[in-house]
Amino acid sequence: MSSTSRRYPSRRQVLASAGATGVAAVAGVGSAAADSHDGREFAVVRAAHFSPDAPNVDVYVGDHRILADVPFGAISGYTSLRPGRYRVRITAAGAPDTVAFDDHLDLPAGEFTVAATGELSEGTFEPLVLEDDAGRPGRGTTRVRVVHAAPDAPAVDVTAGDGTALFEGVAFGDSGGYATVDAGEYDLAVRSASGGDPVAEVPATFESGTVYTAFVTGYLTPDDEPTDEALALLLEADDQ
Repeated sequence: MSSTSRRYPSRRQVLASAGATGVAAVAGVGSAAADSHDGREFAVVRAAHFSPDAPNVDVYVGDHRILADVPFGAISGYTSLRPGRYRVRITAAGAPDTVAFDDHLDLPAGEFTVAATGELSEGTFEPLVLEDDAGRPGRGTTRVRVVHAAPDAPAVDVTAGDGTALFEGVAFGDSGGYATVDAGEYDLAVRSASGGDPVAEVPATFESGTVYTAFVTGYLTPDDEPTDEALALLLEADDQ
């Protein structure tokens, strides 16, 4: 199991590589907004793909493609938008008429992760909007939360190597909320909340003064599911 997520280019990197100068302003993202990450004046947003049976996807805001060919397990960098209501479309990569999601999302000022979750095959594919923690913990400590995005898994506990429960009973689509823990190295284990052996084990290093999200992704029983994306715990710093 991997303890780190696959990084994906930020929206600005994608636009730059595509030579799409000026699209940011049309989509409601000006240069001042893109350079501001204070979490107060703008909606500071990153995107993630955690739908295990969905193909690589393209993401549109309005009529403009802002992320292209995003694979399962990828998390973008943060970008800044003016707070407001946005039409968001998620389609199969390179196939704009194959639409997985088309609706409006309200993004107020603050920091957010918008994660594609659920399953296409079950009709449960949808974005999960999570409010991120913009603050910084004190010296020698870190803050971490767990987000459950594994559609076939029951509620889970996440424990440290000594068996201490860091999070308990986190259900699919929910977050355990942020907890403050000592910085350092941990052997994290994901278990069913009803007990039993770990279903995923990951070594993790929590650095002092940093905020993290641990995403539970994939399938608990991939042999019985549409794809073979096995359950994993992806650890990502909530910074910009």
